[in-house]
Amino acid sequence: MAIARNELTTNQGFKSFVPTSGYSTAFIYYTVKSSLKTITQYASGSTFKEVSGAVLKTVKICLPKSSVVEHFTNAVEPILKRQDLLEQENQQLAQLRDWLLPLLMNGQVTVA
Repeated sequence: MAIARNELTTNQGFKSFVPTSGYSTAFIYYTVKSSLKTITQYASGSTFKEVSGAVLKTVKICLPKSSVVEHFTNAVEPILKRQDLLEQENQQLAQLRDWLLPLLMNGQVTVA
């Protein structure tokens, strides 16, 4: 499972959940994540396990009042934003490391 940073297109092997008004990305993510055990019980396939869209629509979930969803979203969104920022920073640092390491190893740059 993942939350896309940008708009994207997926093929039929993926199931995409697009939040509608009243339900945040964070709420959808954690609702689906908490239902994964139930969802994967319906998975089938020989190459890799897949759940059809039709089967996925039969999975029952509990939808709380909008005030509960809003409270949850307000609590979780800052954490998810911080996680996203740290993941992007980690990726930039890894790229910098991968660029600098060969220079250090062959003596083109030194650490003073």
